Amino acid sequence: EHPDLGKLREIEIQLENGKRKIIQISPFTVKTEDGYRIGSITRDITEQRRAADVSRENEERFVHVFHASPSQMAITDISTGKYMDVNQSFLQSLGFTREEVIDKTAAELNIFVDPSQRASLIEKMKEQGYLRGEDVRVRTKTGDLRHGVFSGEYIQMQEHTFLLTVMNDITERKLAEDAVLETRRRLLEAQEL
Repeated sequence: EHPDLGKLREIEIQLENGKRKIIQISPFTVKTEDGYRIGSITRDITEQRRAADVSRENEERFVHVFHASPSQMAITDISTGKYMDVNQSFLQSLGFTREEVIDKTAAELNIFVDPSQRASLIEKMKEQGYLRGEDVRVRTKTGDLRHGVFSGEYIQMQEHTFLLTVMNDITERKLAEDAVLETRRRLLEAQEL
Protein backbone atom coordinates (compact mmCIF):
# COMPACT_ATOMS: atom_id res chain seq x y z
CA GLU A 1 0.00 0.00 0.00
CA HIS A 2 1.22 3.48 -0.84
CA PRO A 3 1.85 5.75 2.22
CA ASP A 4 0.12 8.81 0.66
CA LEU A 5 -3.13 6.99 -0.09
CA GLY A 6 -6.01 8.24 2.01
CA LYS A 7 -4.21 11.47 2.92
CA LEU A 8 -5.62 14.78 1.77
CA ARG A 9 -3.13 16.77 -0.24
CA GLU A 10 -3.34 20.27 -1.57
CA ILE A 11 -1.48 21.32 -4.68
CA GLU A 12 -1.34 24.51 -6.66
CA ILE A 13 -1.71 24.21 -10.41
CA GLN A 14 -1.48 26.67 -13.25
CA LEU A 15 -4.12 26.50 -15.98
CA GLU A 16 -3.41 27.11 -19.65
CA ASN A 17 -4.84 30.65 -19.34
CA GLY A 18 -2.28 31.43 -16.62
CA LYS A 19 -4.70 31.36 -13.68
CA ARG A 20 -3.59 29.48 -10.59
CA LYS A 21 -5.88 27.12 -8.69
CA ILE A 22 -5.52 25.24 -5.44
CA ILE A 23 -6.76 21.69 -5.73
CA GLN A 24 -7.44 19.29 -2.87
CA ILE A 25 -6.78 15.66 -3.77
CA SER A 26 -7.89 12.62 -1.80
CA PRO A 27 -6.32 9.48 -3.33
CA PHE A 28 -7.72 6.01 -2.72
CA THR A 29 -7.36 2.46 -4.04
CA VAL A 30 -10.08 0.51 -5.77
CA LYS A 31 -10.04 -3.26 -6.20
CA THR A 32 -11.06 -4.27 -9.72
CA GLU A 33 -11.02 -7.62 -11.47
CA ASP A 34 -7.72 -6.54 -13.03
CA GLY A 35 -6.16 -5.75 -9.66
CA TYR A 36 -5.88 -2.58 -7.64
CA ARG A 37 -6.26 0.82 -9.23
CA ILE A 38 -5.60 4.24 -7.77
CA GLY A 39 -8.34 6.85 -7.96
CA SER A 40 -8.80 10.24 -6.42
CA ILE A 41 -11.42 12.78 -5.49
CA THR A 42 -10.36 16.28 -6.44
CA ARG A 43 -11.91 19.53 -5.37
CA ASP A 44 -11.13 23.12 -6.32
CA ILE A 45 -10.62 24.97 -2.99
CA THR A 46 -9.16 28.17 -4.47
CA GLU A 47 -11.99 30.44 -3.28
CA GLN A 48 -12.10 28.87 0.18
CA ARG A 49 -8.36 29.35 0.57
CA ARG A 50 -8.57 32.98 -0.59
CA ALA A 51 -11.44 33.66 1.81
CA ALA A 52 -9.45 32.09 4.66
CA ASP A 53 -6.39 34.16 3.74
CA VAL A 54 -8.45 37.38 3.68
CA SER A 55 -10.02 36.49 7.02
CA ARG A 56 -6.59 35.79 8.57
CA GLU A 57 -5.20 39.07 7.19
CA ASN A 58 -8.19 41.00 8.56
CA GLU A 59 -7.78 39.40 11.97
CA GLU A 60 -4.06 40.25 11.97
CA ARG A 61 -4.87 43.89 11.10
CA PHE A 62 -7.50 44.03 13.84
CA VAL A 63 -5.06 42.64 16.43
CA HIS A 64 -2.46 45.23 15.42
CA VAL A 65 -4.93 48.14 15.64
CA PHE A 66 -6.37 46.82 18.91
CA HIS A 67 -3.00 46.67 20.65
CA ALA A 68 -1.62 49.90 19.11
CA SER A 69 -4.65 52.05 19.95
CA PRO A 70 -4.25 54.86 22.48
CA SER A 71 -7.89 54.26 23.48
CA GLN A 72 -8.66 51.74 26.18
CA MET A 73 -9.99 48.66 24.43
CA ALA A 74 -11.36 45.39 25.72
CA ILE A 75 -12.89 42.24 24.29
CA THR A 76 -15.35 40.51 26.59
CA ASP A 77 -17.26 37.26 26.32
CA ILE A 78 -20.92 38.25 25.97
CA SER A 79 -22.19 35.19 27.84
CA THR A 80 -19.94 35.54 30.92
CA GLY A 81 -18.88 39.20 30.82
CA LYS A 82 -15.28 38.10 31.37
CA TYR A 83 -12.44 39.99 29.75
CA MET A 84 -10.85 37.88 27.01
CA ASP A 85 -8.29 40.51 25.98
CA VAL A 86 -7.44 44.12 26.80
CA ASN A 87 -4.90 46.46 25.26
CA GLN A 88 -1.97 48.19 26.93
CA SER A 89 -3.85 51.51 27.13
CA PHE A 90 -6.57 49.81 29.19
CA LEU A 91 -3.98 48.38 31.58
CA GLN A 92 -2.01 51.63 31.93
CA SER A 93 -5.05 53.83 32.43
CA LEU A 94 -6.69 51.61 35.04
CA GLY A 95 -3.49 50.38 36.71
CA PHE A 96 -4.08 46.64 36.34
CA THR A 97 -1.83 43.91 35.00
CA ARG A 98 -3.05 41.61 32.25
CA GLU A 99 -3.10 38.69 34.71
CA GLU A 100 -5.41 40.63 37.05
CA VAL A 101 -7.90 41.38 34.26
CA ILE A 102 -8.14 38.37 31.93
CA ASP A 103 -10.98 35.98 32.87
CA LYS A 104 -12.42 38.54 35.33
CA THR A 105 -15.50 40.73 34.92
CA ALA A 106 -15.78 44.50 35.30
CA ALA A 107 -17.88 43.83 38.41
CA GLU A 108 -15.18 41.59 39.94
CA LEU A 109 -12.61 44.35 39.32
CA ASN A 110 -15.01 47.03 40.65
CA ILE A 111 -14.36 49.16 37.56
CA PHE A 112 -17.69 50.96 37.18
CA VAL A 113 -18.27 53.61 39.86
CA ASP A 114 -22.01 53.01 39.54
CA PRO A 115 -22.78 49.32 38.88
CA SER A 116 -26.30 50.25 37.73
CA GLN A 117 -24.71 52.30 34.92
CA ARG A 118 -23.00 49.17 33.67
CA ALA A 119 -26.31 47.29 33.77
CA SER A 120 -28.07 50.05 31.80
CA LEU A 121 -25.25 50.12 29.23
CA ILE A 122 -25.60 46.36 28.75
CA GLU A 123 -29.36 46.74 28.33
CA LYS A 124 -28.89 49.55 25.80
CA MET A 125 -26.35 47.42 23.95
CA LYS A 126 -28.83 44.55 23.72
CA GLU A 127 -31.55 46.89 22.39
CA GLN A 128 -29.45 48.81 19.85
CA GLY A 129 -26.71 46.33 19.04
CA TYR A 130 -24.06 49.00 19.70
CA LEU A 131 -23.11 51.90 21.99
CA ARG A 132 -21.71 55.28 20.94
CA GLY A 133 -20.30 58.10 23.04
CA GLU A 134 -21.71 57.11 26.42
CA ASP A 135 -20.37 59.06 29.41
CA VAL A 136 -19.05 56.70 32.08
CA ARG A 137 -17.26 56.97 35.38
CA VAL A 138 -14.78 54.23 36.16
CA ARG A 139 -12.48 53.40 39.02
CA THR A 140 -8.80 52.52 38.74
CA LYS A 141 -7.20 49.72 40.71
CA THR A 142 -6.08 52.29 43.31
CA GLY A 143 -9.58 53.79 43.59
CA ASP A 144 -9.02 56.97 41.55
CA LEU A 145 -12.07 58.06 39.56
CA ARG A 146 -11.82 58.57 35.81
CA HIS A 147 -14.32 59.96 33.31
CA GLY A 148 -14.61 58.33 29.91
CA VAL A 149 -16.51 58.30 26.65
CA PHE A 150 -17.51 54.69 26.06
CA SER A 151 -18.51 52.84 22.88
CA GLY A 152 -19.22 49.18 22.17
CA GLU A 153 -19.82 46.86 19.24
CA TYR A 154 -20.48 43.14 18.82
CA ILE A 155 -17.74 41.37 16.85
CA GLN A 156 -17.34 37.84 15.50
CA MET A 157 -14.07 36.05 16.12
CA GLN A 158 -13.36 32.35 15.74
CA GLU A 159 -17.09 31.67 15.27
CA HIS A 160 -18.01 33.32 18.61
CA THR A 161 -19.63 36.66 19.36
CA PHE A 162 -17.74 39.02 21.64
CA LEU A 163 -18.22 42.58 22.82
CA LEU A 164 -15.55 45.05 21.74
CA THR A 165 -15.51 48.15 23.96
CA VAL A 166 -13.54 51.34 23.52
CA MET A 167 -13.14 54.08 26.10
CA ASN A 168 -11.40 57.40 25.74
CA ASP A 169 -10.34 58.90 29.06
CA ILE A 170 -11.58 62.51 29.26
CA THR A 171 -10.78 63.09 32.92
CA GLU A 172 -8.36 65.95 32.25
CA ARG A 173 -10.84 67.62 29.90
CA LYS A 174 -13.62 67.28 32.51
CA LEU A 175 -11.39 68.80 35.19
CA ALA A 176 -10.52 71.72 32.88
CA GLU A 177 -14.21 72.26 32.04
CA ASP A 178 -15.10 72.20 35.74
CA ALA A 179 -12.33 74.73 36.48
CA VAL A 180 -13.65 77.06 33.76
CA LEU A 181 -17.19 76.78 35.12
CA GLU A 182 -15.94 77.50 38.65
CA THR A 183 -13.99 80.54 37.43
CA ARG A 184 -17.10 81.87 35.63
CA ARG A 185 -19.20 81.33 38.73
CA ARG A 186 -16.70 83.29 40.86
CA LEU A 187 -16.53 86.09 38.29
CA LEU A 188 -20.31 86.40 38.28
CA GLU A 189 -20.36 86.47 42.09
CA ALA A 190 -17.65 89.14 42.12
CA GLN A 191 -19.60 91.27 39.60
CA GLU A 192 -22.73 91.06 41.77
CA LEU A 193 -20.84 92.55 44.75
